[in-house]
Amino acid sequence: MEHIQFGAFIAQLRKEHQMTQRELAGLLHVTDKAVSKWETGKGFPDLKLLEPLAQTLEEKEINGAMNKILNGLKSMGIELRA
Repeated sequence: MEHIQFGAFIAQLRKEHQMTQRELAGLLHVTDKAVSKWETGKGFPDLKLLEPLAQTLEEKEINGAMNKILNGLKSMGIELRA
């Protein structure tokens, strides 16, 4: 269930920035199929992509975007540890 919620969150942010899956994929150097899998809960982005994903979806406020993503994960019961 966490993957589906996270995917919906990524899709929402992407749409707020008026980007297609293909555009987001190109900026992250992944395929549009990968973005589709994230958004449908069939996959999860590699952890090393979280910061570039946040930068892409919220260029003006990287910390705000990272916080949104991390808070979204935390609300789903997923915590990342260094």
